[in-house]
Amino acid sequence: MRILHTSDWHLGLSLHHRSFIEEQRDCIRQMVQLVQEEKIDIVIVSGDIFDSRVASSEAIALYSGAVTQICQECGAEMVVIAGNHDGAARLSSCSALLARSGLYVTGKLPQKLLSCHKENVEIFAIPYFHIDEVRRRYPQQHIDSYEMAMACLCDEIRSNWSPQCRHILAAHAYVTGTQLSESDHAALLGGAQQVGAQVFEGFDYVALGHLHRAQQPREQVCYSGSPFPYSFGEAEQDKSVSVYDTDSGEIRRIVLHESKRLHVISGTLQKVLEQAVQEPLEDYIKVEITDQPAGVEVLEMLRRDYPNLLCVTGKSVIAEGEQITLTAEEMETLSPQHVLGKFCQETAGYEPSVQQTEWFCKALAEAENGGDLQ
Repeated sequence: MRILHTSDWHLGLSLHHRSFIEEQRDCIRQMVQLVQEEKIDIVIVSGDIFDSRVASSEAIALYSGAVTQICQECGAEMVVIAGNHDGAARLSSCSALLARSGLYVTGKLPQKLLSCHKENVEIFAIPYFHIDEVRRRYPQQHIDSYEMAMACLCDEIRSNWSPQCRHILAAHAYVTGTQLSESDHAALLGGAQQVGAQVFEGFDYVALGHLHRAQQPREQVCYSGSPFPYSFGEAEQDKSVSVYDTDSGEIRRIVLHESKRLHVISGTLQKVLEQAVQEPLEDYIKVEITDQPAGVEVLEMLRRDYPNLLCVTGKSVIAEGEQITLTAEEMETLSPQHVLGKFCQETAGYEPSVQQTEWFCKALAEAENGGDLQ
């Protein structure tokens, strides 16, 4: 049996107010194609299907289309668990009915951890959970850490699984010793919820979600990573899915190809402008100016050559080594007072006084009204 493992789709996510829905649509298209080409039997999605507990209609439509294609058109089955970004109750609504179509969805921690049993393979599901849920489940146990809670759940699975089967676990967790990406905000904030990889001892394959970098903290314990880079810190990472063969035990990573990449360009303003003329990029761009502040004028110049420029950072005139960041979205929404403030900060390193701001606004109003200032 062949299993495709993916996670952290974060459907509906945007970066600097730029929606990634089309890029996510392309990633889903590639995954569906892989299900067909690789003759995949089961697809596991290990949490964070959506970026928000109340997903947009566009994100829901993309998810609905994906599971319909995989389960009905490709003939594969799916195991889906909720992550910390998902609305668990919404995600798992009608789950008993959906299971008849080969879509096994686990929202909140279930009474029965076995998600599905196919041929000689048992797949268990541990969605994102709060430690109090596990304390209520095992009132006789003294559970004082997230790792102990996860260990109790895994012990329960091991005590009930069929010895003659392959045992696969889908879980949404932060394993100690792994590498975080810039977009792993929840994991960074929830460091106390780390678990050691040893709690998964005995499983033939552990399909993890939560972290956005593809990695193996331990043999047979795998993060597939997100299918698309969701921060500029991930710009150079290959995004992929994992394919596990239950007969051979082989694990393969298959790289996905982004229709638009995230790209970071760093250098002096002159160098960056010269590069833009020589090789205009259609990728999503972050520019790091190393010799002067990231002012509104600089951002406007760069946007002429980089249509998908999302963010500019520049040298601060206030403190050595400090950066000032300005996004393309900010430039379009700045009030005149903010423009004046940024100008004074970038050019002279001070905040304008109330009197100066009033003079500026009065002069601007006069100019916009045709002005007769001499």
